[in-house]
Amino acid sequence: MVKRRRINANYTFIQAYNLYRKAEKAESSDYIRALNLYQQALASLDSILERFPESSLALQIAQRKYRLGVSTYSGILRRIEGLRQKAWRQELLEILHDCARNIRQIDLCCEKLGDIAKLFSMNNQKARAVTVVSEAADRAEMLAESELRSHTLSSLAVKYADIGEYERALTLSVYFPDCLDQIRLLTRLGLVYFDGKMRERAQQLFISAIDLVERIVDTDTRMTAVAWIAYKLAESCEYYWAFEVAESISEPEMKLAVMHQIVEHLIGSGKYLNTAEIAKKIENSQIRAELAVSLVMKQAAEGFFSQAREAAAGITVTLLRARAFIAIAGEYKDRSLWHVAGDLINDAVKLVDSIPDVPARILVLTQAASGFHRFMQADMVRELLQRAFNLSLTLPVEQQRNDLATFLLKNSLDLNQMELASEMFATLKDVSFKNQAVVEIAARHALLDNFLHARSLISQIADQACRLRGYLRIVASNPANRNYRVKLEILNEVATGVSSMTPGDLADRIMSECALLFAKSERFHLALQLQERILSDANRDELLWRLAEVKCSSGFLEEGVEVVRLVTDQNRRIARMIELGIKIFNEEYEKAAFTVSDFLPIAFSFWLDEKEKLATG
Repeated sequence: MVKRRRINANYTFIQAYNLYRKAEKAESSDYIRALNLYQQALASLDSILERFPESSLALQIAQRKYRLGVSTYSGILRRIEGLRQKAWRQELLEILHDCARNIRQIDLCCEKLGDIAKLFSMNNQKARAVTVVSEAADRAEMLAESELRSHTLSSLAVKYADIGEYERALTLSVYFPDCLDQIRLLTRLGLVYFDGKMRERAQQLFISAIDLVERIVDTDTRMTAVAWIAYKLAESCEYYWAFEVAESISEPEMKLAVMHQIVEHLIGSGKYLNTAEIAKKIENSQIRAELAVSLVMKQAAEGFFSQAREAAAGITVTLLRARAFIAIAGEYKDRSLWHVAGDLINDAVKLVDSIPDVPARILVLTQAASGFHRFMQADMVRELLQRAFNLSLTLPVEQQRNDLATFLLKNSLDLNQMELASEMFATLKDVSFKNQAVVEIAARHALLDNFLHARSLISQIADQACRLRGYLRIVASNPANRNYRVKLEILNEVATGVSSMTPGDLADRIMSECALLFAKSERFHLALQLQERILSDANRDELLWRLAEVKCSSGFLEEGVEVVRLVTDQNRRIARMIELGIKIFNEEYEKAAFTVSDFLPIAFSFWLDEKEKLATG
């Protein structure tokens, strides 16, 4: 005789309790499953009221006088509410994961899988993150080109490190045919171990990296590897060791550059005592002087002005001492102290004649002028810029004169010295430099809302491509809510002008910038029409992504997605949709009101469409 299970209120309550326990376990790894199980547990409890209303347990449930484990009914409701957002985020990541699997370009597929894995880790789903990176690593092994395979595996090794799987990351290094790639991986992981307070393990990795340098035959590659190791040691705050490694670089200029990077990092760390000790060990006077400048800037930024001025006065290199004085002056934010800052800038100006290199003198004078501009000393600004300009005219090489004149012209515009900028422009001889200068002057006029004058200046440029790009520059420079109709006229003129240019990358780029400005001017339909005239698929797809970004940044999610769907290349289209999902996951569209839950159905629809295209294509 078969016994029938008797279902009653107590049996149903036990079922609810078992569901609750399963949900608790799932909550640490699978939010979607946990959410469903909690909801099932509450549904089972509610069914007791309907099916067994006369039971004593039903009365307790109705009065909420019971617990499942340590939780009450309302407590489980709060858990469900807390899990809902996490479950939505997980569901989005699962959809993006499936989308990434549809990318046929293997290296791009691996890149996106790695990005998604990092988001799983951020969502406290470590096991899923590891699984996704492992899947990417398996796919990377299928790459035929060794260099591309090495680069992809190196990137995935870093992804492993990002999610805390350091040993898995290290195992990938055995696949690298190139010693430099292995060194980069070892040092990156070493930096992670240093950050994780695992000093001995980190030191072993850096020693292994240094040993690998001996296998490199090419001298330039070997120096590059040593420079990389030295800087990564500096990032790990192992400054003495970093300097010791840098000392082994045979090429003087590279050694100087690497030491300077180490010094900058040391100063940025704020470890002043270590800075003073290391400075004593540096034989190169230039490095010591640059170290002192960095120290001065750090002290001034933190408000230690007397110490900064004392340190600046002791700098032996005149150029660097002058720049240090200007840097200190720049940290005086209170306009009532402008005379103190002015004295420092004047001290720097007095040193100019002692600087042997003319371009260096011009640089100091320009920086001094910028310093006076902050304190609204227009006469001093003009005097210093004029002096710098006169110096530039003494240079014997025309190319150098043109370069410096263009540099000074831009600075004059930034410092509101329009008349002086015009004088500088008159000295330019080379047509390309003159065109560049006209665009800079016109852009400044556009910014100041002298828009018609700016347009007139650009119209005088004979070179068509330069003229069209100049028009785009003044449209972008003018305040968004001004000269609206004139701007649209100019954009239409540019769009027409590009059609007569020789087809190619330059024409595509001008058309793309024009389309973007149409989009930002609320003429999105015109932007979409222009993208159809771009010949290169890659350029057109890039423009479509930028247009989609404009829509999403303005809060129009569905319209942005529809633009992404227009991307021609399926691999790039899927990759862009994944990038969009990642941005939404990270809440990067600050002004937009949409959330992960709003994007979920759109992403799911996109995934279905792409899967169908793959099946039929």
